[in-house]
Amino acid sequence: MKAGKTMSIEDYFGIIIWVLMGLAFVAIALIFLYMIYGEKEETPKSASPTKAIKILNSILQITCKIPVFL
Repeated sequence: MKAGKTMSIEDYFGIIIWVLMGLAFVAIALIFLYMIYGEKEETPKSASPTKAIKILNSILQITCKIPVFL
């Protein structure tokens, strides 16, 4: 795009789409980090598979909802 030219509709919506995809990626990354590190446990951590199952279940639920937005 040269200086002095107006922005076309395709350029405008292209920028909007890239910004929305970037924001969605940041939100998904923050949700993932919260699921891993955000939960506070009162008991000492043990090597129980239940937490891993809960995390994998949450990830599966999120990934099943992604095609709704596409």
